[in-house]
Amino acid sequence: MKKSACQVLFVAINILFLTFNLSAQSPDAPVKFRLVQDYLIIVPVQINDDSETLEFLLDTGTNTSIIIPEVAARLNLRPVDRTEIVTVTGSIIASRSFLPRLTLGGKSSANTEILWSDLPELRRLDNRVSGILGQNFLAQFNFTLDFRERRINFAEMDANQFARAVRVPFEKDEGRILLNLKLKQTTLKFVFDSGAADLMLFASGCQKLAGQIERSEQVTQVSTNAGKSLTQTGWLDKLQFGDKVMRRVTVALLNEVERTEDGLLPMRLFRSVYFNNQAGYLMLNP
Repeated sequence: MKKSACQVLFVAINILFLTFNLSAQSPDAPVKFRLVQDYLIIVPVQINDDSETLEFLLDTGTNTSIIIPEVAARLNLRPVDRTEIVTVTGSIIASRSFLPRLTLGGKSSANTEILWSDLPELRRLDNRVSGILGQNFLAQFNFTLDFRERRINFAEMDANQFARAVRVPFEKDEGRILLNLKLKQTTLKFVFDSGAADLMLFASGCQKLAGQIERSEQVTQVSTNAGKSLTQTGWLDKLQFGDKVMRRVTVALLNEVERTEDGLLPMRLFRSVYFNNQAGYLMLNP
């Protein structure tokens, strides 16, 4: 089943402006991105040989890519069938197409699957966003995602930038990146998700960490393109990566959501991340 790219916690709306460089780029040239809500990564993409540049949310938490129907129609895309998009708040049925060419910076992918969805919650935050760039594109390349510089670098990893980073191997589940993290005496499986605002725990994660979570009386709204739901929040006393310790980490407790993984680990917890998709590991720079 297709996992939604919009597993995020929306709190406020910040509209940020950035003019993208649309000139021709070498394959390893860095790509500038802008942020919405200080963590949602918006990148410029091109579809097929069309000269128009579209803005997509880059999301490592989804295994496919998505486009809004009105843009799909404008680009004369034709659906080949329909499939289900499953999210933490429900599911929807979406048309499916295949793109002859999808490009980000100097990197392109051929015959890329793309689903059609209105993405109402994402476009409520920024109606310039026309789709989602998922793992079916991203997993083909090695790259660095740098929040401080707001750029994606397809060149080799900068050893100086990641001198004190933590190397973490990953596995794949339906195309998504899964990390096994040990919290005290418990090992949990997290989806590494650039579309999540805060740490999320599903039913199994809440059970495994029941004694380590300080629960709050506050609730927050979890929004996806399939709906909304309210959930309890709390704090995890400590989250550690190598010698880096994060204290009192905010967590959303989705006790009613049954998933194969224990939760979502938000990429926003890190200054930069190097993805080595060929060798199957991340370099996390807290």
